[in-house]
Amino acid sequence: MSNFIICARNVVGLGSKKRFGSEPGSISYVVVPDDATDFTPDDRQRNETVWLSKLTEGRNLKEVLVYIHGYNMDRDITLERHKILKSGLKNKGWNGELITFAWPSKDHTLLYWEDRFDGLDIAYQLVSKCIRLLNNQMQNGCQMNVHVIAHSTGALIVREGFKIAQSAMRQQDAVWSVGQMVLIAGDISTDSMLGGDSDALYRHCGRITNYFSNYDSALQVSSAKRLGFANRVGRVGLPIGSPDKAIDVNCSSHYKAHENEFESTVIHAALSHSWYFWSDVFLQDLYLTLIGEYDRNVIPTRHQDNAGEFWLNT
Repeated sequence: MSNFIICARNVVGLGSKKRFGSEPGSISYVVVPDDATDFTPDDRQRNETVWLSKLTEGRNLKEVLVYIHGYNMDRDITLERHKILKSGLKNKGWNGELITFAWPSKDHTLLYWEDRFDGLDIAYQLVSKCIRLLNNQMQNGCQMNVHVIAHSTGALIVREGFKIAQSAMRQQDAVWSVGQMVLIAGDISTDSMLGGDSDALYRHCGRITNYFSNYDSALQVSSAKRLGFANRVGRVGLPIGSPDKAIDVNCSSHYKAHENEFESTVIHAALSHSWYFWSDVFLQDLYLTLIGEYDRNVIPTRHQDNAGEFWLNT
């Protein structure tokens, strides 16, 4: 079994020491063996056509989920997280394929602002070299539904990528979109999810599901790095007045009920910020969201309170 990655990192080193670096670079289409613990330039395919042929080889692939990670992610941790999410969805019955969009993320918290600059620099490539590439397969006769899941700063990459792409592609009359847009622990300001900043995000997806937790301490620290202490969607949810296609799922009580359990299972991650990948209930809810067989009001892994707010079951 192989793992599929679209890498936006540069290549550094020579010969046997060649590796993906931590700066923006040309897009590489990568296929990684399942027993690998890292992805390297040696895993690159000759071009996107070869990569696509391996993605669809021997199967009628109908669903793909593009995962955009957050900051502070080394290559080995990125691949590890990819495998955890892929395995978790497969265990729930997911028959699609997970594709990770690996953007240049430094490994020092003090470089967080530089990470965001690099992320914005390559955000457009997420749409032009990844989502649009997959969308084009439908035009070639494939029935492939494209979905997106973005964690932490990955939500910023998605929002900015969609905004830039909508402006850049308007004159080309380009058609591109995704079905389900999923944000988990999203590190973007709540207020920015209304108005022009997020217009393209809503326009080019069928549904947005925002999973958030009031206990996310990483987002509190993140807010402190910004003058103004803006609330984040991954900590307090979407703003009042959000479009009807957007929905919040409050995960606060679920996290608190299982915090001790997560402490023993979550690896190489900030507990309150990344526990989602290890939650059986969250993965089931995500699976049901992706396949779309249930209306959002009756997905059995969540419930509504008297105010109509959705909560992930404990």
